[in-house]
Amino acid sequence: MEFKNIKHNKWAYRDIIGQDPLLGIFKSSRINFNNFVSGKKLSGKFKNLTLKKDAPNVIIIICDALRDDHISLNDYHRKTTPFLDSLSEKLCNFYNSPFHTSSCTSTFCGVISTLYGVNFEELSSTNLGIHDLLHYYSYKLSFILSGSHRSYYNLTDYYGKHIDNYFESKDIKYISPKIPASSDRTLLAYLNSTQFKYDKNEKQFMYFHVMAPHEISFKENIVYSVGNKNSKSDLINDYDNGVIQADNILRDLYYNLKNKGLLENSMLIITSDHGQALNQTKNFLHYGHGFWPIAETINIPLLIIDRQNNYRNDYSTKIDLYPTITDRCFENPEIINMLLPGISLLKKSPTSRKTFHLGELRNYGEPSVSIIESSNGIPLYKYLFNPSDKKAYLFDLKASKGEEMMIQNDSILNILKNDHHNYLKMK
Repeated sequence: MEFKNIKHNKWAYRDIIGQDPLLGIFKSSRINFNNFVSGKKLSGKFKNLTLKKDAPNVIIIICDALRDDHISLNDYHRKTTPFLDSLSEKLCNFYNSPFHTSSCTSTFCGVISTLYGVNFEELSSTNLGIHDLLHYYSYKLSFILSGSHRSYYNLTDYYGKHIDNYFESKDIKYISPKIPASSDRTLLAYLNSTQFKYDKNEKQFMYFHVMAPHEISFKENIVYSVGNKNSKSDLINDYDNGVIQADNILRDLYYNLKNKGLLENSMLIITSDHGQALNQTKNFLHYGHGFWPIAETINIPLLIIDRQNNYRNDYSTKIDLYPTITDRCFENPEIINMLLPGISLLKKSPTSRKTFHLGELRNYGEPSVSIIESSNGIPLYKYLFNPSDKKAYLFDLKASKGEEMMIQNDSILNILKNDHHNYLKMK
């Protein structure tokens, strides 16, 4: 069955740019969204890459709204990720980033930056997704997704036209109508169906999107009681139940892929698109995501299971995944990596680095922006602009990964404030 995309409104990213296209912060008009993938062709520089003979399968699993500080793997006080905990103990090739961030606070831009290696506001029609690049080098592409990605600002436009296996959870009615379309178990049903075509001897690129912990899709095995969700404890309990559910789905996906032989030579990446605010950050109290790029909404896990484990053990951000994958798959990745803003996790961190993170815009006329400054992979400062009060804040990341330690340093603050304004001018 062929599914046709609905026509895309080039201003549909309204949660970021608001209802005012004149805002121009993201200059969405520089991209013709309707034709974004229709004319994609590899230019000469991409055709000069040499695929490694032992290039791995590349498997990315994004768990929607998963925070790095609510998984027991990272010493959270509740046992929320028993599967990941056990896997990290059993496998010597299990990498757990000490500090990883999303480029933004929503699914659309979090997925885009994963696949394209740039922040959404830097995306242009010349960018090539890692999936399309690997497809050119004979990888089979599978997008196996919980949720309705045709409705997420037409994310499917960015997934391209070369997909061998495409599944969204609402399509479960064609496979197993008894499973609710809202359930992450639809992913497993699809993998076990005859519709999923694969040959373990062919190289595979696979992207899974798991809706937990953002949405709890089945009610059994709920660990923490949740009332009417009016209290902070109710909302934290509800979120932690979702993390446990994500861990359960990760376990089932892992063993399903392993039994199919797809993990024998693979680079398995487990991460998130963004975090989730649980009303815990002073001056930025709220529930959900999409607003301020605070630690609650951009600090996310990055786990890599790979037979080579030389990944650098320091700060990284979402746009670093693309060059890391090309480093693993190609003999001469510098041909493409030199064009990317991210830093491969197989390369040393730069002496000085600033990464930019944006929140969705709703009512304030300009986006909330944060800048993380690091040196040799060690995070130093976080600049955070709040459009609701028009104030800029500075936090000491050497003391804490979050916004617990606010500091006063006008010299550093003014430099980062200037970086903030220059960054938006360029977009």
